[in-house]
Order: sequence, then C-alpha cells, then structure tokens
Amino acid sequence: MIVLVPLLAGEVVNADQGGVCSSMNSIIAKLPQTVPNSYVISSSGCTDSQDNLYFNAEGNRKLGKRYAAKMLSIMGYKATITE
Repeated sequence: MIVLVPLLAGEVVNADQGGVCSSMNSIIAKLPQTVPNSYVISSSGCTDSQDNLYFNAEGNRKLGKRYAAKMLSIMGYKATITE
C-alpha cells in the first residue's frame, strides 16, 4: 500500500499586504501541478510586519488556521475557521 503524505505549502506575504516577495506566490501556486497531493495555503489578508517580508503574530495565526482547516479537510473532517 502506498500512502501519499500531503504537502501543504503556504504563500509568502501577499501583494495585498505589500509583500516584498509576493511574486513568488505565482510559482508556489503551480506546486499542485507538479507534486501529487500538494496544496497551497493562501496568505491573502494575512497581515505582515513592517519589513513586508514576515507575517506578524496576527497574520501567523490566520495562516495557521488555514493550514489546520486544509489538513482537517484532507483527513475528511469538516473544518470551519473564523477569521
């Protein structure tokens, strides 16, 4: 039996927050076309720190909830997140 471990890849700070590396998100978006059982977690609306490179605490929590909801969904559970 072959078990595929899911790969969850989060976007970097999104353009809507002025992310310095936001152009990488278009590359990250192509991951599921190349790697089976991979999923992209959106960073849209996740607030960042002043450097526009890292998420701040609130942004990290929001992104973490999205990771959790996706993993629970993959495992067959219904997940509802509040943002």
